[in-house]
Parts: sequence; C-alpha cells; structure tokens
Amino acid sequence: MNILFLTRKFAPQNYIGAIRPTKIAKYLTRLYNCQVDVICMRDSEDIIDPMGQRDISSLHHIEIMKSCKWITKIKEWYAAKASKIKANSTSITTPNSKIANSTDFNLKNKITHIARNILYLISILDSYIYAKRVIMYLNKNKEAYSAFFSTTYLVESYIVGRWLKKNNPNIRWIYDLRDPIQIDSYPGTSGYIMRRILKKTVKSVDEVTGVSKACLREFEELGQINTHVVRNGFDEEDISSIDIDKITQNTSLKNDSFKIVYTGSLYDGKRDVTPLLLLLLDLAKESKINLQNIELHYAGKDFHVLENSISKIGINIKAINHGFIPRDQSISLQLSANVLLLLSWNNIGDTGVVTGKFYEYLMMGRPIICLIKGNLPNSLLRQMIEETNTGTCYEEAATETHNIAKEYLSCLLNNKYKAKCPPKSSKCISQYNYKNIAGEIFHLCLNK
Repeated sequence: MNILFLTRKFAPQNYIGAIRPTKIAKYLTRLYNCQVDVICMRDSEDIIDPMGQRDISSLHHIEIMKSCKWITKIKEWYAAKASKIKANSTSITTPNSKIANSTDFNLKNKITHIARNILYLISILDSYIYAKRVIMYLNKNKEAYSAFFSTTYLVESYIVGRWLKKNNPNIRWIYDLRDPIQIDSYPGTSGYIMRRILKKTVKSVDEVTGVSKACLREFEELGQINTHVVRNGFDEEDISSIDIDKITQNTSLKNDSFKIVYTGSLYDGKRDVTPLLLLLLDLAKESKINLQNIELHYAGKDFHVLENSISKIGINIKAINHGFIPRDQSISLQLSANVLLLLSWNNIGDTGVVTGKFYEYLMMGRPIICLIKGNLPNSLLRQMIEETNTGTCYEEAATETHNIAKEYLSCLLNNKYKAKCPPKSSKCISQYNYKNIAGEIFHLCLNK
C-alpha cells in the first residue's frame, strides 16, 4: 500500500509535533510493508533529533519544503507586538483615571481584535500557499497513492485532500489531530473562512482521528462522520540505545539529592508549576523534607517562566536549566529522575488535553506527578494516570486531590514509598505503543 503523509513537522526535526507522524510512518513501513512518502516543512535552523534520523531511514521518500520567509517574519513581528501589548496592559488605576483607562482599554481591545484577525488571515494564506506548492509537486511527481494521511493545519489538509480525491475518488483520506481546531477562537473573517472549510472537510474526508474526544467534537457536531480516538504513544526503541544502568548508577551516587524533571513548554504559564512549589514549601514548613536536597531540572525554552514562579512563591529550591535539547538528551534526563513532572490544563470549553510527554513518560518507569490547572475537575490525564497506575494527579479544581498529591510527594521524598510502575508489556501500558497505534491507522487505510 502506498500512503502519502502531509505534515508540518517530521523527523529529524526536534519538535514534539514531529514524533507522532514519524512513529506512525516508521511502523507502517516496518510492520505493514507500506510505502510511505512524506511531505513536510523544514527550516535550515531546526535542531536535528538523532533518534528521529534513525526512524526515517526506511521510508520511501521525504519531500522537504521551506517555509514562506516573508509570512514567517510577519507572524514573528505580530507575536512580538502582541507580547508587548500584553506586558503593557497592566496599569495602576486611580479614581481620576478610570474613564481614561476604560476608553484606552476598549481601544486596545479593538486593536487587538483586528490584529488577531489579520494574523489568522495571514496564517490561512500561509496554509493556502503551502497547499498549492504541495499540489504542484504531486502534479509533477505523478505518484499513485491508496491513502492520504494528513496531520497538519485544516486549510492545507482540505485543499490537498480535495485535489487528491478529485484525481482519485478511491483514495482513503485520514485526517489526524493532535489538538482541537477550536474554530471559535478564530475572529471575524478568519472565523467565517475556517467554518466553511471545516464543513467542506466533513463532506470530503473518510476518517478523522484524534488523540482525544475533544479533538473530534467539532467534526461530530457537523453531522455523520467516521471519527476515532487514536491516542499518542511511545516507542521503546527510543531508549534502546541509552545506557540506563550508567544513568541509574550516576544518579545513585548523588543519594542525598531528589531529582524532579520537567521537559517541554510552559506556554507562558498556562502550564503552571506553582502547585508543586507550594506543596514542597508546605512540607518544608512541616519539617517533613529538606529543600536543600531537592533539584528541579528543566529542559525547554521557558526557564524564565519557571524562575518567575519560584521567585513569586519565595521558595529556596535549586532549579537547573538544561535548555532546549535533542530528544536523546531529554530522554536521558528523564531516566535520571526520581519523579517526572507533568503539566497541563482542563477548562470548560478546553478539555481533553493530553500532552505527548505523558506517553513518553510511560516508558521511563518513573513515578509521575501531574499538575492540572483550570476550573474543571476529573481531567482525562487524571483518568489515564489512575488507569495506568503511574503516579498521582493534582487538579486545581478538585480539592480532594491536593492532600493526596502532597502525601504522595512526601512519601517519595522520604523513601517511604518505592513507586513501582506497571511493566510496559502490561495491557494498560502497551495500548500506547506506537507499534499498536500504527496498526490502527493501517486498518483505517484499508477501510476495515
């Protein structure tokens, strides 16, 4: 079976969004004898992931397209302006300035709304240009495909999918989502365009897959359509080349230190480490732990957000910044941890978020402490952690979880509880193995 993959991120790019399409393509090739061609976007300054480089060695062809430079520059300029507006939006209000501030606030709101609409329209234009370049390449290449697997933005997926369907009505189109589209977040004209494209996609696509039910909701609300939850996963081969015994030995030499590790983005505080810091501070005040023995290791681009949280709480804890590192180094860091930290959110209207790090953590055999920010309890991540018995979950909206997480952390820090995670071969864990996930996609391509 010949399958075409359309994505933005793909190995060997060192992005979390590149992992899912790469792993699925890898095992479709290896286990199901598929010929997989990939079209993706890459810039010369992208960091290369050595593990991803190995994953793509057996693929038939990868066509790399450069991003549109002028659009990228405009988007970066708009993002910088938005950050500046946000930073300057807080001001001290006095009785004499209430009317002026109110007028100024309304004006800023209008400007921000217009700016967002323009930015989204530019993003739609970017997708349109990318789709047309893909079609030009396919028209020239003349390769016949049995299935089309798109895991990129809605606009480009629809334009390329419609073109493929027009030229080959029998091709199976599977549209895959890591995150909800959230059409309602698109303002003005951009929202109108996106709603029209979503409706047209529902009429054309054969199957829609998503890592959670939340990803599929907008499609299901528009009518009869085949939707499937196909979770993210892990690939045991990612740790096969790492000397786990050496990492464990080096960690045990520092037997007085307790290593908490978080790898990934903090989304400007939307992923919030504050509850962990408060729990640690409470335990220290109760003389149950010694903060000097705790190390908080971070790998990513948002260390300044973590530093700000530590400063606001006023906790004396050692925070170590590893920066943005390749996946092999990230996995080695996770394997050296005593506890893996997971951060996410769960809000009314924004539910079902399951970060890809959770699945990666599953193969580490380390206890997980998950912090969920938001106003809605009983998050999907909490359910999955309880189902897999891999740790505990602190939810801002579920007060009963606070003391449970505190006690769990206290026991780990004082060696009263040796967390034993289920083996990766157990059914509750193995369902998230990318070998099994690729099998689900293969059967959808066959319409079985």
